[in-house]
Amino acid sequence: MNTILVELVSRDFDWNIIINLIGACGVVLGAISGAYLYRRQKDTEWTEKSLHSVYAPLYMLLCSQEAFRDLLLKDEDNFKKVPIISWVEGKGNEGVIHRNKFIEAFDKTNYGLASNKLLMLIGEYRVLVKLEGTLEKEKHPSFSKVTKRKVEVEIELVREIVQEYERLRRKLKIENDTSVKKFNFFE
Repeated sequence: MNTILVELVSRDFDWNIIINLIGACGVVLGAISGAYLYRRQKDTEWTEKSLHSVYAPLYMLLCSQEAFRDLLLKDEDNFKKVPIISWVEGKGNEGVIHRNKFIEAFDKTNYGLASNKLLMLIGEYRVLVKLEGTLEKEKHPSFSKVTKRKVEVEIELVREIVQEYERLRRKLKIENDTSVKKFNFFE
């Protein structure tokens, strides 16, 4: 090994080439790590925005609804039969919990940050709610079919909201102090 170094030095080897090559490698590695850190920061920002402007407000509505269900509704009004509650007070006035509150929350949702599945389910849910209201007034024979499909979509909506909410919190490494299992969303 020493003979190789002595030979390189004695032949007037240009060490500037090695130094420049090491410097160029350092610049390339710095650029790669900078790009990686930038991408990770942007991904974190997107995840935070998605959590705060889409999934957290919808999740909060679900928690309010489940607390309402636990306190005031009977066992036959379980999640699988009535996934999204439409409580009416008095003469047809919306109660504190009503599906229109979900529709209002959907309207405030930043669609650019929502998952494709959530967007698809929101669109289908809006159509089914309008269709169900129209068919109910007309006493149409397809009313029960539309209502059944609406309940299926509501279950999928709740599942998508809860799963994405949990996934985004895990991605941000935010510990859940209360498990989603507190409310029996999927039972």
